[in-house]
Amino acid sequence: MYSWTTELEGHWLEDYKSEMQVEGKAGVYCVYACEAMAKDKIVVIRDLIHVGISDDIAKSISDEKNLLGWKSHLQEGESLCYAFSDVESIGERIRAKIRELSA
Repeated sequence: MYSWTTELEGHWLEDYKSEMQVEGKAGVYCVYACEAMAKDKIVVIRDLIHVGISDDIAKSISDEKNLLGWKSHLQEGESLCYAFSDVESIGERIRAKIRELSA
């Protein structure tokens, strides 16, 4: 059995997911329904929609099938938000296990 403790790396609105810098990274990611409060520069999270593991987080959060499913949970005025934790520093054993679990 594999286990680890990690912190999620911030929250990103769907329109800014390119800023996540997760290209080619393996790890855990969360998808939320959120509302951006532009004047206050904050994001209000309403609901956790999905928790996933992937050997390529960027590919998983850009997948059209995934996006359609996640967007079906949004209420008017909401957007998708993301958070992730890269497991690169934990080592190749965990990366291999993530690939196995997500296959």
